[in-house]
Amino acid sequence: VMINQPDKYDRELVARLLEHNDELNGDNRGFEGQPVSLIVFMSESFSDLSAAHLDTSESSSPIKNYKALAKSYPSFSLVSPTFAGNTSLMEFEVLTGLSNAFLPADAVPFDHYLRRKTPSIAAVLQSHGYRTVAVHPFYDWFWNRNVVYPNLGFGEYISIKDFLP
Repeated sequence: VMINQPDKYDRELVARLLEHNDELNGDNRGFEGQPVSLIVFMSESFSDLSAAHLDTSESSSPIKNYKALAKSYPSFSLVSPTFAGNTSLMEFEVLTGLSNAFLPADAVPFDHYLRRKTPSIAAVLQSHGYRTVAVHPFYDWFWNRNVVYPNLGFGEYISIKDFLP
């Protein structure tokens, strides 16, 4: 499945569109000049039952530590259009900012398209001196992550083989 490059789309156009984006040229230092840590946690099996208005008490909440961290640090949540499998589609959208909506039916970017360095949030952070690590609790060959994650700018990839003794 091939996607043709849009007309009049080239490196110069992208550079021109981004030249006035001061955020891209900013410093990655936060409070009092300390480096900022950024953790993006994506989990297809993660669910905050209280958000679904189910009866849970704070003392029995399995995610009370998560909630405490979310209150103490800047955080946000988003709803994924993908669940229970095919999570690489959501990973692609979150990491690149690109939509799967424009791809042919049944196209999987991790399997079909990401064969070279690809702009992503990980690549931008890495270019600003951040250490970029992807962790996924399954085999590195699944959804071609062993090839895709380095191409997205992750300097290190920890898969299930690294979890095992």
